[in-house]
Amino acid sequence: MVRMLGVVCVVCVNLCADRFINFQDPNPRPFGAPLYASAVLPPASPPQPATVRPQKGSELLARLSATYAQKPIEFENLRAVTLAMMLLESGRAQSDLAREHYNFGGLKYRPEMNGFASSVRYRASDGVDDYCKFDSIEDFLAGFWYFLDRSPYEGWRQYAHDPRRFIEFVGPIYCPFNPDYADHVMRLLPEAQALLEQHDPSYRVAELASRMMR
Repeated sequence: MVRMLGVVCVVCVNLCADRFINFQDPNPRPFGAPLYASAVLPPASPPQPATVRPQKGSELLARLSATYAQKPIEFENLRAVTLAMMLLESGRAQSDLAREHYNFGGLKYRPEMNGFASSVRYRASDGVDDYCKFDSIEDFLAGFWYFLDRSPYEGWRQYAHDPRRFIEFVGPIYCPFNPDYADHVMRLLPEAQALLEQHDPSYRVAELASRMMR
């Protein structure tokens, strides 16, 4: 009787072992590894040298950059620094004001903007106010430069030869509550330049030529 029980036990063990082998994961996880493959973190990448690359942004940011890269403007050397302003003001085209109203500059509505934009109530970080609502990226770009040509910014052309001096003059008027506004814009300048070059390889040549003519 004891011998029969022993034989039965051996057979059961063999059958169970056979089922385990047949049904086990063909790619078994190491002991202690997460249950789902998506939870497995890839190994850390070795440190890479810093390079200037455009941030991965929205389709809207790509459209803004591409449109601005092709738009004729009076001061070619100010193209990148003004795009940097737009990146800062719109959170790289992710703000509701940019996505819903094509306002990439945080431009508040003023009566002089009639013809370029309409007025829309919008809640920003400083509260609810009337902001410019544009019908297109092209309308915004035209309105942006017209906005700077208004009386509060009178004199900016004296500094148009130097992007740094330009933003240091315009910044305290454009954003009076941020004493570091010019520095914040200048930090985004390499990204803005890379975006422009991405959509128009001739941008760098034109920008350098503009510097040589000053």
